[in-house]
Amino acid sequence: MSCNTADINSDIINECDLKCKLVTDYPSQGITCTGYRKRDAFALQLAIEGIENLTSELNFTPYIAYHIMIVKPSWHRYGGRTVAAEMIIVHKNRDNNGKTFVICIPIIQGNTSSDLDDIIHKAGMSPPQETTFDLNNFIPQQPYYSYEGGLKYGESCRGMTDEIIVFQKRHALRLLEDNLKIIPTGTTFKFATPDGDISFSKNKPLKSQNDASFPITCEPYDDSDMEPEIEKKKFRSPFTMSDKDFQEWSSNVAIQIIIGALVLYILVKFLFLITSLGTKQAGVSSMDGGSLVMRYS
Repeated sequence: MSCNTADINSDIINECDLKCKLVTDYPSQGITCTGYRKRDAFALQLAIEGIENLTSELNFTPYIAYHIMIVKPSWHRYGGRTVAAEMIIVHKNRDNNGKTFVICIPIIQGNTSSDLDDIIHKAGMSPPQETTFDLNNFIPQQPYYSYEGGLKYGESCRGMTDEIIVFQKRHALRLLEDNLKIIPTGTTFKFATPDGDISFSKNKPLKSQNDASFPITCEPYDDSDMEPEIEKKKFRSPFTMSDKDFQEWSSNVAIQIIIGALVLYILVKFLFLITSLGTKQAGVSSMDGGSLVMRYS
């Protein structure tokens, strides 16, 4: 089978938002690393207690974590070149003929110690020192790439039916040079795809506790149970309100302005009426006085 090495680059524009939905369900309270082993001299595999309790979901298909390993250099190319290392989280599906699902995160050399440095350092001590960490913190909350493929060894392609998620180089994890040296190197494994078809998801990974089946959006939401209450509040008369409702109604700023304007209008009209009556009475008195003068003049 012919296949091409998977290259993650900015030229990939095929979108897969509806076909590569990623949901992780790693325990937020953390998992425990008890050490590591160098697997067949091509990877550093972390020893994780209860790794079978770590699960992910891709396109509504559940997968159980199988192992977490770090390889050097990366098995993906990023813009045509490999990077220092790569974290690979391998999952299996028990109900789908053992289909494999892989999450890949690039690793570059860092200048300061990271959480991953702490894990590898303590796992390599003699005896190994346990480290508890939250695997969710190693999954970038960023857009990602997706494709169907497998491993290429030299010119030979194996499988090519695995589901693979990989993140961009700019969202890479970091390791100090001393810890990078611990990782075995020298293999020619590469991730590859038979048709070169890699897609991009502009969405971020979801977490199961965020209710991935019904994410929060800004779209209108019609709830028939709420409509009668809305109508009732909209047309309720203030004369039939309870004391609490009346206080809420009367505390409305717009209503206060309207009531204030109405009271002011009534007051002005009342003062104008009083002034008008006084002016009329004064006019009548003047006319009566004038007629008396004329009568006795």
